[in-house]
Amino acid sequence: MKKEISWLYKELPKLVQQDIISADTAKLIKEYYGPVTERDWKGIGLTIFSILGTILIGSGIILLLAHNWLQLTRLTRTIIIFLSLISTQIFVGWVIYNDKSSPWKEGSTSFLIFILGAAIALISQTYNLPGDFNNFILVLMLLNLPIIYLAQVTLPAFIYVLGISIWGINLNNTMEVLFIWPLIGLILPYYFKRFKKDLYSNSNLLLLWEVILASIIAISLSLEWSNAGLVTISYSSYFLLIYLLGSLFMNKGEKLLERPLQTIGMLGILIISYIQGFEDVDSIEIFNAAFIDYFLAVLFFATCVFLVVKYYSSFNKLILSLAILPLLVIFTFLIPSLRIFIYNAYLFYLGILIIVYGIKEKKIGKANLGMLIISVQIISRFFFMFEITFLTRALIFIILGLAILASNIFLSKNRGEKNEDQ
Repeated sequence: MKKEISWLYKELPKLVQQDIISADTAKLIKEYYGPVTERDWKGIGLTIFSILGTILIGSGIILLLAHNWLQLTRLTRTIIIFLSLISTQIFVGWVIYNDKSSPWKEGSTSFLIFILGAAIALISQTYNLPGDFNNFILVLMLLNLPIIYLAQVTLPAFIYVLGISIWGINLNNTMEVLFIWPLIGLILPYYFKRFKKDLYSNSNLLLLWEVILASIIAISLSLEWSNAGLVTISYSSYFLLIYLLGSLFMNKGEKLLERPLQTIGMLGILIISYIQGFEDVDSIEIFNAAFIDYFLAVLFFATCVFLVVKYYSSFNKLILSLAILPLLVIFTFLIPSLRIFIYNAYLFYLGILIIVYGIKEKKIGKANLGMLIISVQIISRFFFMFEITFLTRALIFIILGLAILASNIFLSKNRGEKNEDQ
């Protein structure tokens, strides 16, 4: 929609000049559609190069120090480290105080994190302090947190969530790994503040994609995986939850990358439905699980039920069809004999429904997704579960290919006619 509005705004002066519309009408059109925010590609490029430059400078400084590092005394090493830290902090403070542009802030704060990490490592080496990689990551990320809030920067925020995720993955203690939730929660107020300003900016979309993926990792680390049923309920409910949230509060994105909640949610729902359609899945054992497994399953499931009940009238048939997945998971784990039939039928139904909505909305991508779901089902289920001759397989491939091409031609033709009418 942004492209169309931008094109319209460029055409308005010509239309006014040729007396097709009046200047007042052009003004009313702009007021109706509102301002169009363009991507600041120049600013993005400057930010990327400033970050790259600071990383190269930091690497060069460390290499220079490492050249004669062992020949220096402990006192000399300590002085060099602290002088580097203090001077970098003063520079970052100057950048923040003078409210410099985004490339300045991103570059200077990235350099400060780089120096902080090097300082911790070098001090530990100089004085033989005990510790491991995980403690190093955790300390560095916690020191990074104030920088994020003070400078309002993107890369340090990205590094923080990435670092906390790495810290959680490297932990072996199940109870200790639960601290990943409050640690990620520490950055969320900053994220919410940014998202309120402009949810669809490149930097905010990057952070949103990362935090969604980090939350999936956090769920995986938190669960004890002692009960396949509860794990599946937790994940199916979570993917449905983020899909519902995307449909309610982030439904203006035009591209796939601008809809992270719906994209990851839909992908997760389809993958779980596909996996559950196989026979080798254990039935649910109610009392064979840890408390956290029950807690996450109930929390995500109850939240989904609340959203569906509250916003029922806002959801279309496709969203409501996706919303029944957690119920199917519970039902098929209680009655495993029906699992294969139910999930295969469910995926075929979803595929057909997505095709219908794709044709109705004239969206080739959505129609192709439905075709892909049905094609994968046919190929994976019938080709490998039943003995089918090569001739039959060839005919099925041809039919599927023709169906996909026909739908694309039909939608492309309709889109072309629509553009001509406009």
